[in-house]
Amino acid sequence: MKVRFQTDKKVRVCLCSKIALYQIFALAKRINDQEAPTVLETPSRISSALRLSMVFPLGALLLLAGCPKTPVAGGPPPTKDEILPLRQKIEGLRLEAEELHQKQAESIWLHLLEGEPMDVSSLHDEHPDLFSTDSLRAISRLRLGTTDPDEQFSLELLESHFLAEHLGRITKELNDRQSAIEANATMEVEGHMVPYRDAGRLLAHENDWYRRRAIHQSTLPMVEALSPILRKKHELISSTVSELGYESLLKTLERERRVDVANLSRLAREVLDGTEEIYLSALSHVAEEELGIKPDRLGWADIPRLFRGGHLDRHFDADGAMTTLRETLEGMGLTSDAGGRILVAKNEDPRKAMGPVCLPVDVPNDIRLLVAVAEGLNGYGALFREMGHAKRLAGITERGFEQRYLGDSAVANAFALLFEGLPANPLWLSDRIASANEDEPDSDDESIDEDIDRAARLHMLERVFLARRHAANVLFQLAMASEDLDGHASPRSLYAAMMEEAYGFSVGPYDSARWAFDQNDLLLAADHLRAHILAAQLEEHLTAEHGDRWWKTPAAGAWMRELWTPGARLEGEDLAKETGASSLKPDSLTARMACLLDATAPKE
Repeated sequence: MKVRFQTDKKVRVCLCSKIALYQIFALAKRINDQEAPTVLETPSRISSALRLSMVFPLGALLLLAGCPKTPVAGGPPPTKDEILPLRQKIEGLRLEAEELHQKQAESIWLHLLEGEPMDVSSLHDEHPDLFSTDSLRAISRLRLGTTDPDEQFSLELLESHFLAEHLGRITKELNDRQSAIEANATMEVEGHMVPYRDAGRLLAHENDWYRRRAIHQSTLPMVEALSPILRKKHELISSTVSELGYESLLKTLERERRVDVANLSRLAREVLDGTEEIYLSALSHVAEEELGIKPDRLGWADIPRLFRGGHLDRHFDADGAMTTLRETLEGMGLTSDAGGRILVAKNEDPRKAMGPVCLPVDVPNDIRLLVAVAEGLNGYGALFREMGHAKRLAGITERGFEQRYLGDSAVANAFALLFEGLPANPLWLSDRIASANEDEPDSDDESIDEDIDRAARLHMLERVFLARRHAANVLFQLAMASEDLDGHASPRSLYAAMMEEAYGFSVGPYDSARWAFDQNDLLLAADHLRAHILAAQLEEHLTAEHGDRWWKTPAAGAWMRELWTPGARLEGEDLAKETGASSLKPDSLTARMACLLDATAPKE
């Protein structure tokens, strides 16, 4: 098998750092790159999680490149006479940023729904001075000069967003090169040229162990082509952090992401240690159940096929997806349109079947959900996930730009994961299938029960697999940022050791060569790790307060609506405390994993 590269230039898309705005640019890049995957793309829920590594290759704070000679941060605070003019200038920046966002969102919507031409970057170029160093300097100075904690919080969010946007422009040449390679690569599979973006799908549907490895190994030219670009980005980042006037990478991470690096490292280690025993046991069983192989034969090439599932897909056809979603929301006292704030439209063009998409046009009054063909359990999960994003965005009542559009993405993703997990909950599945089979009294209840347990078990293992991967990625990124290889000869060997611990199987040379890809997504891995933990804490709280079928209780929906109202003001630690926990802890994730895997274990 061979991989062939073309270098057609794709439409440039500037990267964005936070939630609603981030979704716009992530979606635009997915469209422009024809849904090109990362070298780690897998199907199902893993695909949606890891695809973010493609659309946000550096992470907001790691886009520190091409700095101006005069630092934008760390300057003198404004005088008393300068405060009011600065506030007026920054208010204008907020309005302009929101206007740009709305135009780009509308452009994407019309492209997806009606096939209108889309050029997000041209709209961005209509505001050449918006994300300039002058804008950054103004935000930074007012942040240093204000004593109002609410204003300071908003300015920190705004500065982080403008910094990512500004530096996204500066790194656009490298990003364009990466996008062109990812989007246009083709592979030769058994004499046929297929798009590289189909690698994940091919692996997911390949039952032969040897052929999966042949497909996977054929991606190595992609890795070799992209790795120098990624390393160049990182070198550029490392050499210019101080020139921007910001602190060291670790200190900048702590301030801008509002996390403590020591706590983040501890959290990642606790996830790996706390889930190890039960994860390895479940992985061993599922590998034999799904693939018919022993764990010592597992590799990354098997992951797409391992988590493909499909055991209950016959019960989840496309025609029933929206009806099932509406009924589930109504059980929580929620509606699919959120009082007219969420517009749901169906994607009728099979050429743009990207899956369901939540598009925040004007938060919270105009949230759009584009529904593609959603069939099978994974399709239902994706639809529920995007509705989780939509409901939260439509529930925000704060008026400020930062509070409506920015904030802790771990919180947003936690609610999305909570909703996504419903179609894999064994009780939800039992109720849904029983209701659908009321007219089929002769159905094989025992076989269905086994399939329900199998599907729920697979979903739970996948969740923990992802959490462990993100935990190892966080530790790897922190080690690289602090230049501590812990006795390893190279970043590649350190990466291999950390990922082997996380995965529970050997990381071969084709996998360890991808270390440069994970070196560039520190913030993404940290956000996803925290989101998985928060989602487990949310589910544990809802179950304790409202019972095992909490999604049938309007009080559960009312509790979530209350949490959505403050927007960005609710951060990860705040959400954890709302669930009754003292902080973000992996105990709930470990406990729910153990409980579900034990309940669904095959009967002797």
